[in-house]
Amino acid sequence: MTNLIEGIRKNNFVVFGRAGMDMFASPIGTKSEHADNFQSDLGGSSANICAGLCKLGGRSALVTSVSDDAVGRFCINRLKHYGVDTTYVKSVGGEYRTSLAVYESSMDDFQNVIYRNSAADFQVTNADVDEVSYSDYGALITAGTVFAAEPSRGATFKVFENARAVGMPIIFDIDYRPYSWPSAEVASDVLTRAGKQSDMIVGNDEEFGFMAGGIEKAWTWRAILPNDQVVSSSIKWDLRARLPLARVRKFAQVFIQSPQSNQMGQVIALWRDCWLRLRVGNPCGM
Repeated sequence: MTNLIEGIRKNNFVVFGRAGMDMFASPIGTKSEHADNFQSDLGGSSANICAGLCKLGGRSALVTSVSDDAVGRFCINRLKHYGVDTTYVKSVGGEYRTSLAVYESSMDDFQNVIYRNSAADFQVTNADVDEVSYSDYGALITAGTVFAAEPSRGATFKVFENARAVGMPIIFDIDYRPYSWPSAEVASDVLTRAGKQSDMIVGNDEEFGFMAGGIEKAWTWRAILPNDQVVSSSIKWDLRARLPLARVRKFAQVFIQSPQSNQMGQVIALWRDCWLRLRVGNPCGM
């Protein structure tokens, strides 16, 4: 636990996962199919985390692949705009494409359409992750989407090995997106494997329930982890008083693997509000 706390306090993170282009209907409240104008900005779970960390005064570096085209270059430029280190962002050619999300800020039947065909971010390899200087960072963050396909899946488990080799804590945002996975069974198995290797796991009720075999089991997910390694902390709060509903992604639970339960509160104090600001809605643009 001390290692996790000290890693977070360094406020310098290496983040694995996707960057994409977001296009949102303008003005606010306009349905996408009726929009004459769309605003564009950086998107993607991990890219959002990176941008949010920089906005909060931290440092972040993103490890990912983007397409070698205008959309990929757009993402790299926006990452730099937000102060994110792009040293480990690789451009890939061929038919691989950077993710595109088209969405709206509307309370009326909210729509978010994501295009992930031949996703470039799944092309991160073992060689790519071995280039990262892990000892330069305080903690590692990854979103679960990276585990949905090869070679990214195997490369990210290699990331975990590399992080452990230098004593770096691992923070895992489940970020389950069904459309990215070949099946729910594969997703549950792989995400559970990743969770068991992480120091901190962040997710919402649905994600923990999915990993436990049902939403009604969300609060008992810790049972699948080794009992001698787990202290669980379940946190609930209502974001609706703080943010518009269309931008809410309610993170209900944080599980921290450590026998040192007396330090739990220190981690929560350091991380809870920060994570809300990083992963609720999009810190870029809207």
